[in-house]
Amino acid sequence: MWKDIDRRIAGAMARVRQVYRGVITLASTDGPVMLVQLKGLSTEGQDGIELFQHFGLTSCPPPGTMAVAVPIGGKTAHSIVIATENGSLRMKNLKSGETALYSSEGAHVHIKQGRVVAVDCDRYEVTCKSYSVSASDGARFDTPNLEATQEVTAQGQLNGNGGMAIKGGDGATFEGDVNQTGGNYTTNGDVVASGTSLHGHKHNGDSGGVTSGPV
Repeated sequence: MWKDIDRRIAGAMARVRQVYRGVITLASTDGPVMLVQLKGLSTEGQDGIELFQHFGLTSCPPPGTMAVAVPIGGKTAHSIVIATENGSLRMKNLKSGETALYSSEGAHVHIKQGRVVAVDCDRYEVTCKSYSVSASDGARFDTPNLEATQEVTAQGQLNGNGGMAIKGGDGATFEGDVNQTGGNYTTNGDVVASGTSLHGHKHNGDSGGVTSGPV
């Protein structure tokens, strides 16, 4: 009798689909819940399977990504995907405690040991109303050109080791003293000090009258 009961239980359980693995062949991110096309056994293929992800994090798995699916109520047609993995694209050789975000093209954000965050990409874009960086030890840009489309204000001293070139706009304006050493000041225009022109000023002559301007 017990053998017969065991056979009936085993038969019933065999008709209930267990958690299974599959391969994602297509993913759609248009709707409120991501839908994937999943290939399970060689004789199976399901469309429109929901892929559940954690709030605040989302990704679109490329074809070939492995998936773990849970058939709700033991029915394959009511499956949901609860986990994915792509061994050929996943970042490898992470150390204990490290975390990474990555794409199929290799762009990634790597939170490393030592409180280091490394970002690797071809183009880095930030869109916001206000952007603030607090770097207590300093900040360094290793780039051939650093451009700002509008005004740049330095609250402290502005240093330059490779020269300075300014053009356009209303020219350059200084407040306070200007000290220049180790070279010459050259201009093809005039220099005016306290309203007196260097190029057009005149002096009283030794014998009366007024001299002409500088030659």
